[in-house]
Amino acid sequence: VDTINYYDGFGFILNSSGSITYHPEYPEGLSSLMFTDELLTVSECINSNSIGLNNVFKYKWHNKTHYAIGNIMENDMYLVISAPMSEIMEPDYKMKLNMTILFFIALIALFISIRVVMHHIVHPIAELTQAASRISKGELNTDIHYSSNDEIGQLADSVRRMSSELQEYLSYIYKQAYTDAMTEVGNKAAYMDYIKHLELKIHEGMADFLLIIFDVNGLKKINDTLGHEVGDILISNAGTVLKKAFGEEHIYRIGGDEFIVIRENTSEEEVNNLFANYRKCLSEFNEKEHEYGKELSISFGHAFFKQGEDYKTVFQNADEAMYRNKEAFYSGKNDRRRSER
Repeated sequence: VDTINYYDGFGFILNSSGSITYHPEYPEGLSSLMFTDELLTVSECINSNSIGLNNVFKYKWHNKTHYAIGNIMENDMYLVISAPMSEIMEPDYKMKLNMTILFFIALIALFISIRVVMHHIVHPIAELTQAASRISKGELNTDIHYSSNDEIGQLADSVRRMSSELQEYLSYIYKQAYTDAMTEVGNKAAYMDYIKHLELKIHEGMADFLLIIFDVNGLKKINDTLGHEVGDILISNAGTVLKKAFGEEHIYRIGGDEFIVIRENTSEEEVNNLFANYRKCLSEFNEKEHEYGKELSISFGHAFFKQGEDYKTVFQNADEAMYRNKEAFYSGKNDRRRSER
């Protein structure tokens, strides 16, 4: 949470009962019974009906108006990111100021020459106005083609920089909300959003994807014998191997030691190549010594989407294949093998 940095913005964590678990000003936490009026406003806005839906709410913090957005974490706590409205809206204010200045420049130029105005000012103004309008609606990839050394060109450069900075800020916030901190792959929130994308394609008859479920073997035994810190290293190492084999943009960690890989428009031949590469990456990784003193082993199962199926069916097929693979891994061991999973 302390790494969240958006000017004077900050992040904090509420538990499921609404009390503060961590806040930059309350590092030891704070019971909801001791909340100030400002904190009560935040607590009332954070609930299971509003959280995780990209809902932005407004509240007062130290006499400043703040915007905040939250998301529920895997442990049922709420991660909230808050920033002053004045800083979030600053690029918009600058844009409006620049557009005002540009308007007066256009009026002065109009008295000099209509022809010059039409060619050198009116057209660029129209382009910048349209670009500014699209940017204000969230189209941050809007191209601004106008380029010159005059005031309008400087304004165009300013709008370009503003758009670029907004993209960087939003990318940072998105990464904080949708990335698993331990493995740096997509978290469960990112996974749920991607499911919505796939379900829409299924509804439109355009779905074509492969689902692979991975589950680390022996994690419980590692946790029980060597400690959860070593268990976390095992999970992190599994994520490292999967990222190298499949690319981190396709991987989601949806549970303690459970990962999911989703690849769209992938043929059987490509799948064979993917698994061959995965086995190679795992073998190369296991050639080195590790804290847990054993080879990293991950059970997996995959399934292709078939017309007429829904996402849940594909998931169940891949999950059943993964458990068959896990049973094969543990076959031949004594009856206590299930406790090692």
